Parts: sequence; C-alpha cells; structure tokens
Amino acid sequence: MAYYGEENFTFTPSGNVEVLTKIPEFYYRRYQDDTYEYIYISKTQQEGYTKSEEFSIGRYTMSGNATRVHSKSGVAPLTNTTITNFRTYARNLGEEFGQLDYHYFILQLLYLVEYADYNSQIKLGPGYTNSSHTGPIKSGGCDALGMHSGSVDGTDNSSMIYRGIEDIFGNIWQFVDGINIKDYQAYICYDKNQYASDKFDGCHQAVGYANSNANNQWVSKLGYDTIHPLIAFPTETNGNSSTHMTVQYWSQSGNRIALVGGSWAHTLRGGLWCWYVNNASSSSGGSLGARLLKIN
Repeated sequence: MAYYGEENFTFTPSGNVEVLTKIPEFYYRRYQDDTYEYIYISKTQQEGYTKSEEFSIGRYTMSGNATRVHSKSGVAPLTNTTITNFRTYARNLGEEFGQLDYHYFILQLLYLVEYADYNSQIKLGPGYTNSSHTGPIKSGGCDALGMHSGSVDGTDNSSMIYRGIEDIFGNIWQFVDGINIKDYQAYICYDKNQYASDKFDGCHQAVGYANSNANNQWVSKLGYDTIHPLIAFPTETNGNSSTHMTVQYWSQSGNRIALVGGSWAHTLRGGLWCWYVNNASSSSGGSLGARLLKIN
C-alpha cells in the first residue's frame, strides 16, 4: 500500500491493487428549522453529533469486468450491467468492499461545510457533461490535480474531482446501493451485508418523508427526518437552472432504485444533488455505472 505523494504511489496500479480515497472518521450533525438547514462537523464527539466511521471510496468509477473490477486511472468505466451485478462484483474483492451507498450523503455534507453552496458545478466545474458527448470518458483526467478539487480546464468536456474523488458527478450515473424507493417513498438500509433490491422491510426502513413525485424538474428543497437525518432526497421542485439546488430530479411511481450525479449528456442539469429514481433494479445501460466503497 502506498499513499499519494510517496515514491511508489501510482494512479495505474497492476494486480489486485485499487486507488481509493480515505475519508477519516469524524462527527456530524444535520438538522432543519422552518427557515434554514444546519450542518456541523467535528473531529471530536459533541453532544447530539453522530459518528461517521472511517471509510475509503474509489477515486475513479468502477472499471474492469465481471471477473475483476477496479478503481484505477486510464480505463473506461464499466457500464451496461445492473446494480445487483455491481454489488456482486464489488463484494468479490473482499468482504470489506461494496459499491457506493449512503456514504454518498456524507460526502455531500463535507462539500457543503467546505463550500456552502449547492451549485457544485460552479464550484467544482461542470464535469464531463456536454450534451454533444456520445459516451463516457476514460478515468484519469484529473490526475494532474492530485488531491485538489476542481477541473483541469473548467469546461464540460473534461472530468472534475472533489477531494480525491474523480467524476463524483458527470460522465456516468452511479448506482447508490442500500436505497430502494416504492411509489416515491425511500427505504434505507445501513448494513451492506443486507442490501437487496426491491426490498421494503427488515433492514430497509422507510424514511420519514416522501420524495417529490416530480419528473425532470429542478430541485428546490431537500427532505429531513430526525430518525435518518443524513438522508436528504428532493421533496420540492420549484427551482430552475440558476436558483435553489440548480440540479434536476427524475422520478416515477413503482419500485425504483437510486442513481446520482448525471452523465456525459446532461449539460448543467447534473451535480451532487442530481438524483435519478426512474429506473427499476433490472436497469442497465451505457450511462449507468458504479463506484467502489471500502469499509475500513
């Protein structure tokens, strides 16, 4: 194992080695009142705060094939398979591995505390999202930035990166595991060993609000539940491309799974709060992919 900056570190490892970004443990608190949302993070325990355990996330979207998946530079993302298959491929690396899940909400919190602005495409760059694109770009476009955030050229023809996580939005949609939606009601599970699509009981608990039933609309408000304060799905869609969340949201009735971020053809509609809960668990496609997660 080598860390960025050490002599033997490489963005393109060979063999059974993956490039991951470590998120240290910390404590957080999120709540809302009638006017504002409040987010706090702390290195040490504070009254009313919840601990986020250390975890590592793929610097790059998942690549490879059904035999062996990776997180490394210079390769095309793996697409055209289902959330269930990605779950299996990730677990084949070891019991500590999975795909992106509720930890995505942790990354949103960290970004908000740092930037205090929901318009992530303005703050970090638009990502690879120009509507003229016809497919995803290879990983590694932000290697020159190291662990910095932003974009190499600031255009929608190149990748972006947030704190060592390249294409956290744009390029391809990313499955978010452990979340199932039934008729706009989200169900969340926090135990990766129990993730299962189209499951709405047991580990999968209903969040205390319903998601917006809008489709292809601009997000203006996020939900809040005191039991699940981390989980923030769109509940109102009264915004536009320059107000409120500045991202779009897609949904349908029935049993759905969650994807996030936007893809290579989404122009300024994507971003950190761009959710797509339109797809069934059997869905796959050339713009749908995944990202490794490792619970340390």
